[in-house]
Amino acid sequence: NLAIALRASNRHDEAIPHYERALALGRRGEGLLFDLAVSYEQVGQYQLAIETYERFVRDVQSRDPAAAQRARDSMQRLRDRL
Repeated sequence: NLAIALRASNRHDEAIPHYERALALGRRGEGLLFDLAVSYEQVGQYQLAIETYERFVRDVQSRDPAAAQRARDSMQRLRDRL
């Protein structure tokens, strides 16, 4: 996936449209929302990052509580910045 490669290269601003397109096409990879939230965070779009982490938590909280908690921790860190 191009978005993953761009994110891995710290090219978050370029990765975001690819993640958004994948979501619009109905793709729901396990880390897709989390990775998009991280990219939003890295480019300073904190409110979008929080909203995306919230979506991720709703999607995974029952099957992966640890991942949901990591996202909650990230949301709290961002809220403390705002």
